[in-house]
Amino acid sequence: MQAEVTGAGFREDQLTAIEAGLNAMSEPDARVVIVDNFVDTVQRLTQNPAYSAGRGAGIVAAKTIHTSTGEVIVFNAPELRNRDNLLLERLAAHEAGHVKLGKRGEGVIGRQHLVDSEWRWLLMCLGALAIDELRIERGLADLGYPVAMTGDVDYIDEAMFWLNCELMNALVDPASSDVEKFQGAVMSTQDWLTKHLAYVAAYASSPTLDLSALSSHSRQNWDDYIAAHWGKRVAFYENIPDVRTALDASELDSILLSAIDIEADLLSSLGFRLSDGGHGQGYAFRRVSSDSQCARRLQRAREAFALRDSA
Repeated sequence: MQAEVTGAGFREDQLTAIEAGLNAMSEPDARVVIVDNFVDTVQRLTQNPAYSAGRGAGIVAAKTIHTSTGEVIVFNAPELRNRDNLLLERLAAHEAGHVKLGKRGEGVIGRQHLVDSEWRWLLMCLGALAIDELRIERGLADLGYPVAMTGDVDYIDEAMFWLNCELMNALVDPASSDVEKFQGAVMSTQDWLTKHLAYVAAYASSPTLDLSALSSHSRQNWDDYIAAHWGKRVAFYENIPDVRTALDASELDSILLSAIDIEADLLSSLGFRLSDGGHGQGYAFRRVSSDSQCARRLQRAREAFALRDSA
């Protein structure tokens, strides 16, 4: 492990746990950066000043970044310093999976030529990032690691709460009169949601899940937004190999093209659609959910927030 530390860093036993995770994925020489200023570091390495560590219902604990000198795993030390060593080992193994994909060039970068429109490219990118997570998590499942926090039922409950709240906030936000901003808010929600569903699918690939532990509002949100889509996603994911099995270029191209339809189906379940625009208009973003359906969703979001405020 090539480790660079800025700030207080980790204890020796925590570093040993990280090494164990890298070794589990056969990436013992991965470059690791452990920092207290996680967001600033990621913004600098990615040259993206808009980057934020928020992700759906949680905070990003680590991120693997492609640089001109190779893949770099950045650990968010303040978020991880008091976590147990098994979590650190698992997290390192997960990020080592991203290193493996990056080294093999098995990602969406360089594949825009496969599509003929900007909106299809957008959906392909969403699908590709989720597939990365699926393949890595499948590898971890096979290695005997427990399900990630983002794949368990408690997180599904939280995710379904925020899914509905974020979409309804976007719907009523006056800023959404700007269609580009409206689309950005919706697609930002789908970005974390589709990765979350990939985490769930890696450990629970059944078309039917045991959701009995979900709160009433979260179960309604799952049934409303996800239930009709879930079986299609599971069937699509079924034959995608875990990260330890390389895909050749043609195999990956085929998978990513199919991912466009899966992400379009999820977007439709959320109540929106991307399509070709008119002459000279690029593409269109439209709401396809009915006014009455949106009203029910908005009411459910208000009730769920009220319950949390009163708890």
